Amino acid sequence: MISEITGGKIEINIDSVNNTRDNSWVSIDNNGVPTTISLDIDEAKKKSSFQLVLPSYLPADFELKEVELEQLGNKTLSAKISYSNNDKTLIELVEIPVKREYTKNIGVNQEKAKVETVSNNGFEYTVILYNNNRVTVLWNIYDMEYSLRGSDKEEMLKIAFSLK
Repeated sequence: MISEITGGKIEINIDSVNNTRDNSWVSIDNNGVPTTISLDIDEAKKKSSFQLVLPSYLPADFELKEVELEQLGNKTLSAKISYSNNDKTLIELVEIPVKREYTKNIGVNQEKAKVETVSNNGFEYTVILYNNNRVTVLWNIYDMEYSLRGSDKEEMLKIAFSLK
């Protein structure tokens, strides 16, 4: 849901209304300090405390560059999956497990970005189009928060829609 607020900012509300899995959220112990580890995709899939979801579509010439897991003990707080091409263009996919009662508010300056909502297969995707030609797509599905960053709106939406 997008609602305009004063001061030239847009407030984006992202919530978990489409989450349907029971008891699938990750409970996180607050003891200790999170660490970030870089792994290949096979090791990351084994180490992650939630199922990593990879896109079935990538633009031509893009390939997996790096997978970083933020760990707190044996729990995975987030996964960042980076793809790049020969031009060093970067696409980043971040996956974060969330509880069922989840809401996130993001303020976006209207002078620096435009915000749109796109629907696909019953899910809403928030698209932030920055003036510097960067694009961020945000969405929640099945107790997971996803953010995808790149430089082409149509390609970012194809990637987002291809996550299964």
